[in-house]
Amino acid sequence: MSSFKTRLVIALILIIAVTWAYPVTGQQDGLIGSLLSYTTSTDYDVSGWLKSIWEDQVLSPAASTSALRLPCDYIEVVRHFGWYYNARTGDQAFNPGVVLRIKSGTPVYPVLSGEVVSVSLQENGYQVVLEHSEDLTSVVRGLREVRVEEGETVDESTPLGRGGELLYLELKNQDGPINPEGFLASENPV
Repeated sequence: MSSFKTRLVIALILIIAVTWAYPVTGQQDGLIGSLLSYTTSTDYDVSGWLKSIWEDQVLSPAASTSALRLPCDYIEVVRHFGWYYNARTGDQAFNPGVVLRIKSGTPVYPVLSGEVVSVSLQENGYQVVLEHSEDLTSVVRGLREVRVEEGETVDESTPLGRGGELLYLELKNQDGPINPEGFLASENPV
C-alpha cells in the first residue's frame, strides 16, 4: 500500500471512531480536523512493516549507547505529551513535549551531549535547541538565563542556564516528536 493510501485508511478509521464516540455532542469537528491533519502528514511505513511480517524478517528496535538524563529536578508535570483540550481556543491541540513545574533558578542541563543549534528569546523565557545526532534534537524552553551560545558543544554536565517556574522539554527525531515522559517517570520528582 502506498504511503498516502496508508495515511488515508488510518484517517478514515480515526474519523469513524471519533464520530462513533461523539455522535451527538458536536465536539467531533475540531477533533476530526486535528486528527486528519496529523495522520495525513505522518508516514507510518505500514507497507514496510507488513512486508517484514510477510517475509518473516525480524525488526530491530532503536538502540543507543547512552541514556537520556533528566534536564533538572522537577516538582510536577503541568502539561503532558500528546493531545489535550485547549480551553483558550476551544479546540483539541497536540503538545509535542512536556511542561514541568520547577523551582525558579534551578540549573537546567542537556538530556544528552550535542551542539547548541540556536538560542532565542521567547515570550516565556529563553529557548535552547540542541542537536544530539542527525536523528535526535531537543528543545528546552522557559530559561530565565542562558549560559551557552550557538555552535557550542555541550555534554550532560554543561549547564544550559537557569529555569523559571515552568520548563518545556521536547524531543524529536526524523519521524517527529518523541514522548519524553517515559524517562521522566523513572526519576523521582522533587
